[in-house]
Amino acid sequence: MTTQLKDQAIRLLWGRMRHRDIATLLGMDLDDARRRARELGMMKTIQVVIIEAGDYTERVDTFDLDTAGTEQEMVDQAMAAVAVRGYRVMADSEGGCCEYVGVSDGEDYIAITVYPDEG
Repeated sequence: MTTQLKDQAIRLLWGRMRHRDIATLLGMDLDDARRRARELGMMKTIQVVIIEAGDYTERVDTFDLDTAGTEQEMVDQAMAAVAVRGYRVMADSEGGCCEYVGVSDGEDYIAITVYPDEG
């Protein structure tokens, strides 16, 4: 399969199938498929900031996450990744503030609010 054909397939399938399945389908290593998707603008690595919210707010953790899709889809992916890390996400409808934050003089990030640790 030519590089041009692989690029077209990545553009078409990214966000519709699991990344590992796309890589397998195209006969690529997963890391190579992700790198190519990033080069094609189909994927973005963004910092996720976890903010504990109670009677206070406190930044408790940050990590980088490979995301794809619209800003809202990226926020949804970040919320899922934060939950997998063991935090209880406080959704906007519950008084939280989970948002894509565009920064004019720096790097954009995604802020995810979580409930205080009960332990």
